[in-house]
Amino acid sequence: MNRKLKIALIIMIILTLLGAIYYYGTIFICEISVKCKDCDQTSKSEKESKENKFYYGYYTCDISEFNLKYNTEKIEIGNIWIEKVWRYNTDDCFSDDYNTKVVNNHGYNIVIDFKKSTDEFLFNFIPMINNIEDNQNGGINDNRKTLRYTKLPKEIKLIVVERNPDMNFGWTKEIISGTLILKLKSINE
Repeated sequence: MNRKLKIALIIMIILTLLGAIYYYGTIFICEISVKCKDCDQTSKSEKESKENKFYYGYYTCDISEFNLKYNTEKIEIGNIWIEKVWRYNTDDCFSDDYNTKVVNNHGYNIVIDFKKSTDEFLFNFIPMINNIEDNQNGGINDNRKTLRYTKLPKEIKLIVVERNPDMNFGWTKEIISGTLILKLKSINE
């Protein structure tokens, strides 16, 4: 084999290896940047949900504001809105719709917006459906509680629990402070 052919062959092998390293390296970097593959997401606001066409409807609450019984905290209930559960498309790093928002057709987010009067968290909402406590929807954020269901209940009872003011117990023996009733009012079909 002549020398020019050998050099051309070596250059082609090197370029092929560099192309493969670039391609697979890009996929690797793309995939490790995904924090949660196919994880259900919730919009940051009702407005964002409407802009992205995930908005589905709303619930009403029988009480718009209330005070905790054993702590000096006032809670104002804001909008209670529904959106279709969605996720980021992370299936193909090279597709045009990579990292776009797509609907997961397996449920709904029910978002309860609220305002509280102190920075400290002194309460939580425990949902009940048909008088059965729902332990799948724990946790609460600074200004909202998100519930996730595959079917929308017509009514949800939210048991308001507050931290026991006796510091010997705190959250280990929480106190029931009241009940909010949410009723499904409007859905977009």
